[in-house]
Amino acid sequence: MYAPLTLPPRKYCPNIPTPKQMALMLCPRLEVFFGGAAGPGKTEGLLMAALQYVDQPHYRALLLRRTFRQLNQSNSIMNRARQQLAYTDAEWNTTDKRYTFPSGATITFGNLDSDDDVYQYDSSEFQFVGFDELTSFTERQYTYLFSRLRSTKDNPVALRMRSASNPGNRGHDWVKSRFMIDQPAASLHKEFPERFFLPARIEDNPHLRREEYVAALANLDAVRRRQLLDGDWEVTPSGNLFRREWFEIVEDWPREVSGIVRAWDDAATRDGGDWTVGVLMARARTGIFYVIDVVRIQGSPLDVERLKAQTAKIDKDLSAGRAVTLLQQEPGAAGKSFIDAQIRGPLCGYYTDVENPTGDKYTRALPLSSAAQAQNIKLLRGRWNRDLLEELEQAGPDPKLYDHDDQWDAAASAFNYLASRQTQFGWSSARELKYQVPFDPRFPEDDDNPYLAPNKRPEFGRIKKGGRFRGDW
Repeated sequence: MYAPLTLPPRKYCPNIPTPKQMALMLCPRLEVFFGGAAGPGKTEGLLMAALQYVDQPHYRALLLRRTFRQLNQSNSIMNRARQQLAYTDAEWNTTDKRYTFPSGATITFGNLDSDDDVYQYDSSEFQFVGFDELTSFTERQYTYLFSRLRSTKDNPVALRMRSASNPGNRGHDWVKSRFMIDQPAASLHKEFPERFFLPARIEDNPHLRREEYVAALANLDAVRRRQLLDGDWEVTPSGNLFRREWFEIVEDWPREVSGIVRAWDDAATRDGGDWTVGVLMARARTGIFYVIDVVRIQGSPLDVERLKAQTAKIDKDLSAGRAVTLLQQEPGAAGKSFIDAQIRGPLCGYYTDVENPTGDKYTRALPLSSAAQAQNIKLLRGRWNRDLLEELEQAGPDPKLYDHDDQWDAAASAFNYLASRQTQFGWSSARELKYQVPFDPRFPEDDDNPYLAPNKRPEFGRIKKGGRFRGDW
């Protein structure tokens, strides 16, 4: 039998809840998202919801911000609680960032800088988990904490997952999708009956000095102002490099091409942050460029190496052995060592070339932007289309306006590589590649080998001037 829905004890929660905060606390569903414009009292509502059952002896609550800096700001949810509970009988533990109440109930405050930080709560048990500014978290962090939402039979408190956020930030898309924010409320209830989206705006908070706050928001850029003032989930920041309508999505790509390359943009993060991305692009003899495939991963170095090896094999089969793998070499000895390790490791036996990128990513992407505007870039239909187009639309000179640049940087590398080489496979020379290739037994005659110019085939395994072998074939 569940404990009845109730308001938090008055001595711990002296503030009178607004109607929307009341709805957040009394909603019987497992998962509720309190979202929309700035100013309706979302953070305060989360704190109230966490305090609801602190008079129950087996009650455990967890409140989260993405970083410790955010958690420790003067008006953060943790410091609001400390101001509110300072003169009560609740005991504060600075080390654990936890309040313990006379009943034995606890409220813990934490942060999840990386996706791996969720594991610090393994073996923990909470009846309430609250995410403040949910769009700053990853979907994996949010869904993993459901595994910590559990209780014993003798605990009468119902399990609750509560969150609050404005539109925007890096998690905008997955939050919008999870709570079907652009769909009618009835659709969400039909598809996911345990989820509820509770929209709110400034007008829902009678305690706020509205006119002054609205005047302050007027100084923001148009996109952010619409997100915070109107709670608009449809508008998103866009750059000035690409538009979605420039890219035609096609069902197939021509097999007679003058070049095909898989360009990689590497990242050293795992389960969060930037992605390691590989973009496969081909140039048709008509001058049209086709993006054939995009793969990406947030993983360990071993995960990335396995993906590269697997992808290189698939590309080789897809292109009859013609695809080039293009790597970006960072300046310095460390960059050279990384490339050597890739050539001798996961990419051993595949055509590989290296570029030394100069200038910023925005400048390097300008030629790709011009070609796209001229309708010379087409995308092969695939599940990756949506993610690529959304990232392209955000691309611009200001990194503050986009979350990721990995896909459009890899696409720009592939385009620039193909555009700078007027090579057709029928007569291309292996000398054009920094890393030469050995004899391919599928083409026994020099004139039939599309990779090597006549009489220019290097001996197997010998280092040749201007290049070197990648290893055994």
